[in-house]
Amino acid sequence: MQKWFTERRDLAHSTTTILPKEREHELIVLQREAFRMQVVDRRCRSFVVDLKKKICTCCAFQLDQFVCVHAVAAISKAPNMSCYDFISPFL
Repeated sequence: MQKWFTERRDLAHSTTTILPKEREHELIVLQREAFRMQVVDRRCRSFVVDLKKKICTCCAFQLDQFVCVHAVAAISKAPNMSCYDFISPFL
């Protein structure tokens, strides 16, 4: 029993993250997916917006380096995000 506690203590001291490794990896995957959103327009067409990569399947977001209507819709649903954060500083 003492060996088990010693192993757990050593494992806890060597851990550099808040969560266990498996849960930390799961959180990273969820965070990546949180930036990808599906937006459906009035005509029932579906577009995928990836805010982290600044791309949309309509291609306007990445080509214009300015938010498209689908990106604006996705950003409006995300807390603490502004459209200005996704516009190229060179415009």
